[in-house]
Amino acid sequence: MNDPTKGVDLEDIARFFWKMRIPILATMFVIGLFFINIIIESRSFSSANLDRASRGVYRVRAEVDRQSNREREDEVVDFDKDMELIVSKEHGVLLISLANKREDIVIDRMHVRGRLRNRLSDDFHLIDVRNYNTNLVYNEVSSKLPISIFKTNEYHQRDSEMWEWLVDIREFRENFELHFIDISFYPIESWNAEREARIYLRYYVSTDTYQLRYGAEHLHFFVTE
Repeated sequence: MNDPTKGVDLEDIARFFWKMRIPILATMFVIGLFFINIIIESRSFSSANLDRASRGVYRVRAEVDRQSNREREDEVVDFDKDMELIVSKEHGVLLISLANKREDIVIDRMHVRGRLRNRLSDDFHLIDVRNYNTNLVYNEVSSKLPISIFKTNEYHQRDSEMWEWLVDIREFRENFELHFIDISFYPIESWNAEREARIYLRYYVSTDTYQLRYGAEHLHFFVTE
């Protein structure tokens, strides 16, 4: 019989670990897989137009190559500072939501256009998401919309009859490339005014340029392209 005054018996400890070797090894295996998955995910994360907000949740970043924090003359709204576009996966499909971070405007519509770099032009490759009548005031968030991906016709325009929902978050985070993003909005003091007060703003990522238009006559600019 072991004398408890002699301290810990190393043989007893060894027997205990030998008896528990299977659950210990299983636990270590699961933990190892968890860390390997995190490493693989971080290394494969390559889209310049995304920032990871949390695990499986990504923030769309428009102004990728902006070198200065200085406000530009053509920058009526900064898409990265004044808005928040979040992409996540729920119920098997990719969803996108928009948050308004500006106190002085009401966002009326949103349009995001991009593509998946790994797909050929005759595949479903063109990402196009539009959200109308959001009426987002400061710190409000839109409903989550499924992300649509389209084939294009011979004129490189989206084929409205050839589309599907985007479902692979891993493919999206590795291959998403933003072409442009635009919004229509009202100054807060003109929210209830006629459509002539509406402002249309589009930012082209590749050229780092804005297009700004005013009034109801430019509604087709937002809707039809």
